[in-house]
Amino acid sequence: MIKYFTILPFFILFSCASLHTPSPHFTPTITKKNQFEGEASFGYGPASVSAAYAPLNHLTILGNVQALVLTKNAGFHQRNAELGIGTYGSCRKLIYGFNAGYGLGSYNWNYNQFNDSTTYSILTNGSFQKLMIQSFIAITDDATDPGWYAGISLKGNYYWDQYTTLRNSTQQANDFNGLEKNMSFEPCLFVRDFFTNRFYLNMQAGMNISYDHTMFWPTQYLFFRLGIGIKLNGETN
Repeated sequence: MIKYFTILPFFILFSCASLHTPSPHFTPTITKKNQFEGEASFGYGPASVSAAYAPLNHLTILGNVQALVLTKNAGFHQRNAELGIGTYGSCRKLIYGFNAGYGLGSYNWNYNQFNDSTTYSILTNGSFQKLMIQSFIAITDDATDPGWYAGISLKGNYYWDQYTTLRNSTQQANDFNGLEKNMSFEPCLFVRDFFTNRFYLNMQAGMNISYDHTMFWPTQYLFFRLGIGIKLNGETN
């Protein structure tokens, strides 16, 4: 299964071109109740911890926290958390699921934005709330007890940003003060391989398409995340 990790090296590019750093996609291999998965992952900048648990068949409780740990300025930060519920199913060599949840976060950040051959440095501080919906489907060697699987996930984020400060070199910044509604869409490929009965490696690589009102036009950038996790089957009744 390790061979699948060699087909996506060109995705190892991460850019913080938006206030909202992409959070991990929930793609658990849970197939029955009482199973638990926990994972720690990192990209070029952010680090995150995720967990999923199935109290009932076809029902999962999901959560993650994330922070940007690599910054040029110690005062800068981007951090967020998500909590959600999901449902899942399997069929032959396929595992699929649908998740929805609520998230919140904050940022103190600046970045360059290009417009009409001019570079603007946007400085901002604020917080946000969001709603998230996500679906995924994957092929696997065994849908009842996966040893590996690979698939695609689609995630939509709908943000409500409360800016404390937002300024750049033009008067256009006045249009961005206060509460703004933003959104992003994230198609993502993922590959997971269990190298023991309990432990696995997980790789996610995709694109963030952001419709952020702090931008002069929609932005697109690639993201990458590599994680290690554990799966506990628990007791079956």
